[in-house]
Amino acid sequence: MSTFKRRTAQEVQKEHEQSQEKSAKTPQQEALKDSSPPQSAPDIQEQIDESPINPEALMAELEALGEDGLGALLGSKRPKRFRSGDEVSGAISRIEKEFIFIDIGGKSEGVLSRSESGVDSPKLGQVITARVIRSDSRGIRLAKRLSQEGGFEALQSAYELKMPVDIKITGRNKGGYELRAFGQKGFCPLSQISLSLPTDLDELIGQTLSFQITQIGSREFSASRRILLEAEAAELKQKRLLELETGMIVEGSVEAVHHFGAFISLDGISGLLPKRSFRRIHGEISVGQKLEVEIVSINSAEQKVLVEPLYQDPWKTVTQSIKIGSSISGTIESKTDFGFFVKLDIGITGLAHQNNIDPELWRTKKEGDNLSLFVSSIDTDRRRLSLSSNEPKEQQSTSVSSTSPDSSEPFTLGNILGDIF
Repeated sequence: MSTFKRRTAQEVQKEHEQSQEKSAKTPQQEALKDSSPPQSAPDIQEQIDESPINPEALMAELEALGEDGLGALLGSKRPKRFRSGDEVSGAISRIEKEFIFIDIGGKSEGVLSRSESGVDSPKLGQVITARVIRSDSRGIRLAKRLSQEGGFEALQSAYELKMPVDIKITGRNKGGYELRAFGQKGFCPLSQISLSLPTDLDELIGQTLSFQITQIGSREFSASRRILLEAEAAELKQKRLLELETGMIVEGSVEAVHHFGAFISLDGISGLLPKRSFRRIHGEISVGQKLEVEIVSINSAEQKVLVEPLYQDPWKTVTQSIKIGSSISGTIESKTDFGFFVKLDIGITGLAHQNNIDPELWRTKKEGDNLSLFVSSIDTDRRRLSLSSNEPKEQQSTSVSSTSPDSSEPFTLGNILGDIF
């Protein structure tokens, strides 16, 4: 029994081209060939006819090509195949009253319920990402989250597909929150309810939130909300990282302050503000404080961002920070013959004239000492701030009544009655 010689499609095509070249030769070329020693060059058809087709070997060749290779050989592309749980994306191709049809490259369109799409006003061509919950002769059914209809079977599907489910929080005990979904009791540990525990633990009771089923027991299921929140945060962080560029100026808020620096929230990702840069910020840095910062460097691999604060002119906001008569602390920068130059915590240097300093303070205080003083005057135009060790008294009115005599003139009866006569 002769064996079937396994050849690739490329080898068969090459032999066929060689056969065509042979038939296209001119009589002169053939004559030259006849004068040369005869060589064996069997036709491609003869080669195929010489060996009978082995069905098993042929099937092996087709399997080796695979769907993509076979599609390329035939000049066509076969539709994709999907399994339950696959995440797919595609453009909306058709919109009906209750369903959205999405082109996901399958043998048929994916069908997504409008109520489960999370899109209020879907548009043709809009890209939707969802999961396959069924792919069979009935079509490809998609969902962004599972409905609680279907009881335990739907609960099992939600667990296997790791799909988010809207679940109502019915109560709370010592270890976490009590849930109810799919006609079953559930439980969420305190550590899994959020990225950080809420201040009021009972404020979530009665709310319906998205959870992921993490375990199914004989009496109840376990679920986590934190898993979904972490996934959302990671997606937002990656998106924000792509938006940021070195040299960009953005506004952020202080998330936390440590001995090595502060973390600044940049709307989805945190940037590190080194401790050495604190000197560019007037006053102490506190959580929640708004800052304008510059993006110094971005490490995409480690998802780290380094920032520096912009220089802030303290004179633009001095009247918001301090008022005349308010107490303020500072450090003596220099001591001159006429007073102290004091660097205040808000980043401004004020002058405490010797005449406005308690003699004991003037005698004992020196450069580098801390000092608590009172603000006696603020001149933003000339950028001058006067300080005093004595608390300013209330300013007395300097206005003079029109019925009173001029204080510069002598007090006489004629001055009082002069207008009458």
